[in-house]
Amino acid sequence: MKHLSENTFWVGLISAISSIGFFLPQLIAASWIQGMPFKRQYFCFVGIIERLPILLMALSIFLFGQNNPLILLVVTTIIFGVHTLAMGCNSPAYFDIVSKIVPTTVRGRMYGLAGALGGLFSILGAELARLYIKSFVFPFNFSLCFATGFSVLLLTLIPMFFIYEPPSPSNQTTGLRQYLEETWVVFRTDHNFRTFICSQVCISAFSVIVSFFTAYGRDEIGGSTSSLARLNTVFAMGATVGNPFWGYVADKRGIRYMLLICVGLTIVATLLVMQITSISFLYIPCMLISFATCCFDIQSFNFTLEFANTDKMPTYTALRASVIAPFRSMLLLISGLFIDWIGYRIVFAFCLILLFIAGLLLWQVKDPRYATG
Repeated sequence: MKHLSENTFWVGLISAISSIGFFLPQLIAASWIQGMPFKRQYFCFVGIIERLPILLMALSIFLFGQNNPLILLVVTTIIFGVHTLAMGCNSPAYFDIVSKIVPTTVRGRMYGLAGALGGLFSILGAELARLYIKSFVFPFNFSLCFATGFSVLLLTLIPMFFIYEPPSPSNQTTGLRQYLEETWVVFRTDHNFRTFICSQVCISAFSVIVSFFTAYGRDEIGGSTSSLARLNTVFAMGATVGNPFWGYVADKRGIRYMLLICVGLTIVATLLVMQITSISFLYIPCMLISFATCCFDIQSFNFTLEFANTDKMPTYTALRASVIAPFRSMLLLISGLFIDWIGYRIVFAFCLILLFIAGLLLWQVKDPRYATG
């Protein structure tokens, strides 16, 4: 987005649309799938729809990238909106499947091992992307990146067709209005889960730091496209190390404990980012942030599963997502506008305040794995 326009607003807009597209539809999707005894077929069908926009992205960059940057900006925004909307519709089904086939005390290590293997391949992917960007001219280089990404993402669906999924314990369907009323009762009566959701709202500040990290390196430090592309490799390295580590911590010590550590790491990394003036030193906070990303992305979802009974799993995951969606999306959009007005550092300072509040809220959450009442 920064390659097509110097206006940081577009970075904030694409991040906001991606966020709201992923989080907001989950509550509605959960009401659809709660009556399905099996979710695997639904997941695979929507998964195909989710991946097709990435192929359209590759074609759009190739067609419009050279002569029509404004058209490509608009098309990119729409395409990513469709992509993340499909992801949001699929998320409750995915985590319902996970809750049925993977025991609570094994999920952390499962995602840790998968994340480590994925991280190793991500290092190769990040270096391949950097090679594309360096070796070919725009727009062919970016188009090639998205085409490769589409091919790999399509392959990831294949294992889902071979998973054995036991039937859900309840197959009763309720109307959307009744479902929303039941969801409101959960939010109102489950104080512990409500406190956790509020902490997740404040952790939305983490998405601002991640979304504008590369733009900060370009605008404030003057990093080249090639050097900034190497940040993807650093992110992948952090994920490779972080996923198995946090997976072990999650299974042995609990996810709440792990989230508190990651909030602290993000605060330290953000303070470092605000002081750095050389692209070489930017890799240090990049590694810390990528290390924390492993925790915030998957383990927060896993923690949500521990609050709910099996028959309420889609409701809890969708409720968390739907409360977060409006705040996170507006925070990203407003941050993009304010960065152009008052600069990155003041926006990042506000994010630090939110992360500190998130830590205080998490401190008050009782780990459901160990709670007795």
